[in-house]
Amino acid sequence: MADILIANDHRFIRVMVCRQLKADPLTKAIPIVKLTAHSASDRKAGVAAGASHYLVKPFGPIDLINTLRRVLGDPPAVQSLGQYLIEEGILTHEQLSEALEMQRTFETRGHSRRLGEVLAVMHAITPEQLDKALERQKR
Repeated sequence: MADILIANDHRFIRVMVCRQLKADPLTKAIPIVKLTAHSASDRKAGVAAGASHYLVKPFGPIDLINTLRRVLGDPPAVQSLGQYLIEEGILTHEQLSEALEMQRTFETRGHSRRLGEVLAVMHAITPEQLDKALERQKR
């Protein structure tokens, strides 16, 4: 994932970068997710240039997670624990972001933890809330 900031709203340059990546045999198979502050009206140009996915800012972390799951082939039909907890008002987007960062820290130190475990360590949810959320996911 690359963040290309182009001053003065030069959409043409972003489209050209996308086309160049898709034209190069070394990079053409890499999916391109276009994140833009522009309206969906320039979506057509981005998709025509080779972008496989498109998100218009502002978007939430769950939107980005779902898009990346689609890119990586993870089926979006299964609601994530984080999504459920946010929708139920148990967790905020900021708490989820903090928990995911803590989860990555554990992983980089060789101690993989499930999201529920990290949320429990943070005292962001109660064991009862976690059990209810996990039970709902099984349905």
